[in-house]
Amino acid sequence: MQEDKGVDIDKPIVICDVGCRWGFADKFLKNLDYLRIYGFDPDVEECKFLEEKYNNVNIKIFPLALSDKESSDNILYLTKEPACSSLYKPDIYLTEAYPELECAKEISVQKVTTSTLDIWSKCNEVDYIDYVKIDVQGAELKVLKGSEKILKTVRFLELEVEFNPIYQNQPIFSELDIYLRKQGFVLWKFTNLVHYGLAGENQILGPINTVNYDDYRVEFESRGGQLYWADAIYVRKEIASCLYDNLSEKFIKRDIEIAKLLGLFDIVYRLDKIKQELSTLSKGAGMSLISYAQNFEDIMLWRALKHIKNGFYVDVGAWSPDYDSVTRLFYEKGWHGINIEPNPEMQKQLIYKRRRDINLQLAVSDSIGIDEMYFVSNSGLSTLDKKIAEKHIDLGLTYNSYPVKVSTLSQIFEEYTQNIDIHFLKIDVEGFEKKVLLGNNWKLYRPWIILVEATLPMSQIECYEDWEYILINENYEFVYADGLNRFYIA
Repeated sequence: MQEDKGVDIDKPIVICDVGCRWGFADKFLKNLDYLRIYGFDPDVEECKFLEEKYNNVNIKIFPLALSDKESSDNILYLTKEPACSSLYKPDIYLTEAYPELECAKEISVQKVTTSTLDIWSKCNEVDYIDYVKIDVQGAELKVLKGSEKILKTVRFLELEVEFNPIYQNQPIFSELDIYLRKQGFVLWKFTNLVHYGLAGENQILGPINTVNYDDYRVEFESRGGQLYWADAIYVRKEIASCLYDNLSEKFIKRDIEIAKLLGLFDIVYRLDKIKQELSTLSKGAGMSLISYAQNFEDIMLWRALKHIKNGFYVDVGAWSPDYDSVTRLFYEKGWHGINIEPNPEMQKQLIYKRRRDINLQLAVSDSIGIDEMYFVSNSGLSTLDKKIAEKHIDLGLTYNSYPVKVSTLSQIFEEYTQNIDIHFLKIDVEGFEKKVLLGNNWKLYRPWIILVEATLPMSQIECYEDWEYILINENYEFVYADGLNRFYIA
């Protein structure tokens, strides 16, 4: 396990891009205040271009070829496309036979001086690196071997890996994977799988390919050609397995920030979960359950449903996957369900963090169609009721309105819950509860427990008399009120 030393959450996040070209730092520009970015490439003209393009003290470019040792007696094989130039000689057959590899055709050679990332970091007083990207056309293992000391500080790695060699005698994926695992890294995922073939092979349809994310299955057509390379993302073993202790919370916070920068929101979710658990333990709470809901609704539901393994919920007006969430506790316990949230920004968060769930961007009412939604700024107070939205103006809030897709509970249940028990249904729709309840066929679809927000928005004024009769008439029994919601059982 990584020791809790050497990296402080208050220090800048350090990024190294080995084989940098084009707009390599573009995705980090919004966060430059707390980043230090270093780029390396032996192409002097490309480095000059990048220096002029970014012109920022937090982005530094070095016209330097990195390898496994310092040497002035190396051959750089220059190719038709400069980005394909390599310390390894291109395979002549491939560059002649495969149209898409013509870019790697050798046009000349030149001597080049190489250094190592260890030597560079020592000379430039860089004592840690958080994220390294390496794309050096087959020489990735050389760069890694020249980074043995500084690599101990790296948390995330991204590198191009070849499954079949494009350059003569280059190491392939299996060799890099073995080396990195010995250094304490594990493979997180592949992206950008690239195939090459003879002219016309890419027009040949192959069998359907699948990618599975737990029980979420993606199918897509395959085409002719041989798999040659991909981008591989590696992370420290303790990140993937969450092997942190309560003394390492600052490491977790830092890893979360790096993962956010890299768009690895599944890792953000994983680490945020362990961070909260450690925080609870450090405060001496000693609780086996953490409530994420506004009014401990999740704890009340868990007391009634904890005997259910891999249960199913439906959350109408889900808002956030994390904050004031009635379902997060259940998701962490292995449940899944349907989150219904019309706000597009919150829907993105649900999609990122609730991969097992069905996430629907729509509103719910008593009919199907399109309706005007009033999105109240920075809040979970959005509503289909214009009068309620206008009342929020008096509280200093603002809203914008947009048309949204509207469905009914019956339609949603019919499409997504055939032969599935709905263990609880939560409804929080800011004054539209009656229409939501009217939109269900209660004879066909009967959740075990229903909780409905029972006060007017932003008040303690009860409003359940307007809609409770619907549930009572359908033989639901009122069992509990918590001052905000009312609970009913079938």
